[in-house]
Amino acid sequence: GGFAVKRVEPASVGSEELIRTAAAAERFSSHPIAQCIAALASDAPEAELTEPLVNAAIAVHGVAGRADALNELSMNVSRFLIVDDRYLVYENFGLTRLVLDLLAEKTLFAREDVYSVSSGSGRPILYRMDFDADRLEEPELLEPKNGELARYDFTPVGKSRLIQSVSRSPGGTFLVRTAVRFPLQDAESALFLWTDS
Repeated sequence: GGFAVKRVEPASVGSEELIRTAAAAERFSSHPIAQCIAALASDAPEAELTEPLVNAAIAVHGVAGRADALNELSMNVSRFLIVDDRYLVYENFGLTRLVLDLLAEKTLFAREDVYSVSSGSGRPILYRMDFDADRLEEPELLEPKNGELARYDFTPVGKSRLIQSVSRSPGGTFLVRTAVRFPLQDAESALFLWTDS
């Protein structure tokens, strides 16, 4: 047997809105009950994400047109991650970083190449690779969570001006590798371990 939804009885919103919202939240899940809920909106086509991605990429680059944005999205160096069945994280090495909230249908993050995405722990952490404490620029560590980007405060010790990598354990412990400058092989490097409180 399989699962099926027999009836929808919303308390405070319309049936169509409830079905659309629930289906959007579950559309990327492989769980049988989630697939059943997503099937409620089966009259809608598969989630079309091209236009939101194209629009966000154009916003990052200003005058770049739709053709340029489509070309960027199709490059081999483009990487897409789905997080919490809700967030689409896009990274094109050398061009763009985007985070879309698929449930709220909005762009949470759209920046050029000074940011990178770490997903070694299964949770994407966006981080600004370079910063300059002398100019009051601080490192940024960001994570899509609860419909926004959570910011984690990180203050490296010493002369570090470059974040090389970030990893985060399921328990919330961060490991950040920093360096003083490029090229990395000639730069001083340091590791920082801390738990966000």
